[in-house]
Amino acid sequence: MTQSGIKLFDFQGSPVILKWWFFILFAFLSPILVVIIFMSVLLHEMGHAYVANKLGYRVRGISIDVFFGAAEMDISQIHERDSIKIILGGPVINLILFLISSLIWIIIPIGSVKEILWSALSVNAILFISNMLPIFPTDGGRIFRDIMVIKNRQRAIEISAIVSLIFCILVAIFGAIFGHWMVVIFAIFFFFFSIKELKS
Repeated sequence: MTQSGIKLFDFQGSPVILKWWFFILFAFLSPILVVIIFMSVLLHEMGHAYVANKLGYRVRGISIDVFFGAAEMDISQIHERDSIKIILGGPVINLILFLISSLIWIIIPIGSVKEILWSALSVNAILFISNMLPIFPTDGGRIFRDIMVIKNRQRAIEISAIVSLIFCILVAIFGAIFGHWMVVIFAIFFFFFSIKELKS
C-alpha cells in the first residue's frame, strides 16, 4: 500500500499501482462493470509495458486511475518509431479482448454470462475507439503527434494539439446532442490536456 494507491503486483519488474481515485467508480457503476473496466484498462497498460520492455525501454511502473491508466517511462529517450509501436500495444490488447468477448458472446446461450460478456465487449470497444481518436493525451493523439514529428518535427506538437482540440469539441457536441453527458465530461477533460500540449 502506498500514499497514492495500492500496489497489486509487479509486471516485468515494474510495480502495478491501483490509485485510490479509482474506487469512486463503485459509487456510479455496478461492481461487475467496475471490475471489467479495471481489467480492460490494466491489460491495456500492460500491453504498453510489454512492448516497451521488448524494445529495451525501462518502465518505471503502471498505474490505474479513475479516468485513465499509465505505463510510466521516460518518453524523451524513446524514438518516435518505437513510441508508435509501444503506444499501439495498448489498443491492440483492447481490440483482441473485444474480438474474444464478441466471439464467446455469439456462441453462448442467453444468460447472465452473456450480459457480462456484452459489458466486456462494449468496454473494450469504447477503449479501443476512444484511444485511437487523435485527441491528446490518448494513444491516438500521441500516435498522430509522433507521425507528425517524423514528418515535420518543428510543427508536430502544434498541429497535433490543434487537431486534438477540434476533435474534443466535436466529441463534446456529439455527446451533448445525444445526451451522453459522461462523453461531454471526458471531452472537456481532454480539451484542457490539449490546451496544455498546445502551450508547450
